Amino acid sequence: MKKIFTGDEKKIIIFLVFFLFLGIILINADRIVPQDIDEGMTSKNDTIKKIIKKSNTPPKININEADLETLQELKGVGPKTALKIYNHREEKGKFTSLTELTNVKGIGKKTLAKLLPNLKMIGDSATVHSFVKSDKKSSPVSSDAPVNINTASIDELKTLYRIGDVTAQKIIDYRETNGLFSQKEEIMNIKGIGTGTYDRIKHRIIISDE
Repeated sequence: MKKIFTGDEKKIIIFLVFFLFLGIILINADRIVPQDIDEGMTSKNDTIKKIIKKSNTPPKININEADLETLQELKGVGPKTALKIYNHREEKGKFTSLTELTNVKGIGKKTLAKLLPNLKMIGDSATVHSFVKSDKKSSPVSSDAPVNINTASIDELKTLYRIGDVTAQKIIDYRETNGLFSQKEEIMNIKGIGTGTYDRIKHRIIISDE
């Protein structure tokens, strides 16, 4: 019986079948391999971005371990308040909750709210945030109410004529660095508060250490 294919014909057929499968693999390769590479690169890029973002985030301060110099780095906390925090910790023991910071003279709920993003959480997180938010329910500061420049918060100071966020913070920084105001006129030592501004606010300013 005559053979259907000769030896050479069989080799040619095998050669063609081989290249047919090779062609199919190559055609589908660009649909599979690049996708895996892209996913891998995207994953690596996301990881790198997270690392960079984390490295640019200032470390949070633990008030139970921080020294005086570190405590002074907290925004709104001057040398005197930092010392009060430090002394309170030494006398009363470590803080068991961040809410206890309000026991330190000069730190109210509003100040604590501003400090929270820079502090390591101590105590129950939900309780601390609820404690801070409860202050928001209080009525707003009257624009005619007397302002004690020795104890007033930023929001209270801002009710004074031409006193904004920056100048209010300067007043707080000044009293923390130089001590409490003993006379109303001393407020003119603050850059940005001249005679004209003082004349407009002196009737609302009071001096007290309580």
